[in-house]
Amino acid sequence: MLNPATGAPYESWQELFASNDYILVLIMFSAAAVLLVMPIFYGIKSYQRFYPKSLRPEYMLYVGQMAYFQSLSPLEQKRFAIRCQIFINTKTFIPRGGNGFVLVPEMIAKIAAAAVEISFGFPKMGFEHFSRILIYPSDYYSRITRQYHKGEVNVRGMIVLSWASFQEGYAKDDDGINLAIHEMAHALKLENRIENGDYQFLDPQWMRELREEFKRLSAMQSPMETTIIRAYAMTNIHEFFAVLCENFFERPGTLQQEQPQLYSIISKLLMQNPLAQKDVSMASSKAYALSDFSGPIKRN
Repeated sequence: MLNPATGAPYESWQELFASNDYILVLIMFSAAAVLLVMPIFYGIKSYQRFYPKSLRPEYMLYVGQMAYFQSLSPLEQKRFAIRCQIFINTKTFIPRGGNGFVLVPEMIAKIAAAAVEISFGFPKMGFEHFSRILIYPSDYYSRITRQYHKGEVNVRGMIVLSWASFQEGYAKDDDGINLAIHEMAHALKLENRIENGDYQFLDPQWMRELREEFKRLSAMQSPMETTIIRAYAMTNIHEFFAVLCENFFERPGTLQQEQPQLYSIISKLLMQNPLAQKDVSMASSKAYALSDFSGPIKRN
């Protein structure tokens, strides 16, 4: 910047002020203010994104309708709601399918609740790898498999869901079929293998036990349709885990009665026990604040 009186650059702030070049002084002060304020502004926004104080009302309306949420103690409900808002803040929800299909708060809220439901036993697990949630109005056609799908998990960081099938899964909550839990289970298992902030949160010991149970059931002579675990679960270990999670959350009593070993394994893997009334989960037994997501899970 040149001093108009001398034609030479300003050598100090004192010389700039002494020049009475008020416009330039104002510009310099404005620039300095922006440089100071913008980092603070973005810091506050970032903090609010990862540490919200509550769930926004338009989402709370629908999260409050979820059976899992209603089973929690009042304090756990607050923690659950905050976890939902964090999930919403850190994901991009994308409507697909056209024909006037639009994204509404109910979709965002209930999908977030499904993700938090299956991961609630882990203190800070947030599906870090999955940044995009694609939502179709109904079952969609895949050009890759040339088949119609209800949902899928993509290793590139996408979770894809059919909204119609999502709703069907929660409409009947005792049949062991729930699209949201199924796909979130796939995402959870994949997240466990990706080296990020959520890496290796599933206990290796219980994963080995799960694989042993899968082998044992695969070798059974009687068809799997006769048990609580439907035949599709025996496709591979990944589908086995997903179907097991569906049953664990939708009909835990039946699963515990018919497959006690499987119930015990999945309970320890997910750090939750739906059948433990007013009891603490295995996640933690110490006192906690609302901002501490490592606290116990209590159910009514």
